[in-house]
Amino acid sequence: MTRDDRVKHLGAPDWGIGRVLEPEKDGKIKIFFAKAGLKVLTATAPLSRVTGPEASDPALDNLLLGPKGLDSYRTLSELKKSFLKQFPDGFHGSSYQEKERDYKVDAYRLASKLLARDKFKNPLTSDDCDRMCEGAKRVLQATNLVFPNEKIKFLDALKSERHRQQFAVALFDILFDESSLEVRFVRLCDVLSEMAADKWTLATYFQFICQPKRYMFMKPLVIIRAVEICAFDLNYKPQPNWLTYQKLLKFAEYLKGALADLQPRDMIDVQSFIWCTGEAASG
Repeated sequence: MTRDDRVKHLGAPDWGIGRVLEPEKDGKIKIFFAKAGLKVLTATAPLSRVTGPEASDPALDNLLLGPKGLDSYRTLSELKKSFLKQFPDGFHGSSYQEKERDYKVDAYRLASKLLARDKFKNPLTSDDCDRMCEGAKRVLQATNLVFPNEKIKFLDALKSERHRQQFAVALFDILFDESSLEVRFVRLCDVLSEMAADKWTLATYFQFICQPKRYMFMKPLVIIRAVEICAFDLNYKPQPNWLTYQKLLKFAEYLKGALADLQPRDMIDVQSFIWCTGEAASG
């Protein structure tokens, strides 16, 4: 076995695929298993090397390594138990709906009404820009997801006609344009930077609320805690950037797939799971 080989333990198939972190040393092998975490096994353990498509796993491909990389790790099985302890009926129970989901769905419905594609021309007129910004303000105020001080700075910036036009075009593109997501996201970040409002919450909020089946919201402290718990390398930087956002979307899709037995409907459920399990872990 060599470092980064993918393996499976023939006696513990429920551990999933493993990634070799340290090859044999003093008769021991250190392996991180996607469904069981870090294991130190004897060199004689019944391991089989895995190659090809079977060897690919989002958790292993993006494993957070380093001095503290695995210190906070908890298996998804543990996280699900923690979530179900809070909400025994899962994503489809009334207590979860009332506490975590309903107000975000209300914001989504408001966004679907105020920021619908057919309400705006392309390219945007001056009136379109004003209406889009007014709609964005109302959608932003519909939840407490964005920090109050970040909201204030953003809303103050929109008092400028130039910023309203720039933001409206960037928002229209991130929501409706079919060109490269990377280009559209970078453009949005550039506009927010000019507005002195380049925060992760604002760079990810509108696409999350408007299109929750595709996009994830980033509240940095919550997401950082979540990726540490899941040992997922987000390549986090405080300044909004494409690489971190791309990793965030991969992390969200990975979690949504891993939570399939709980039947999450969209990224609203995934984001709520991240928040609830992260709070439980830190509490």
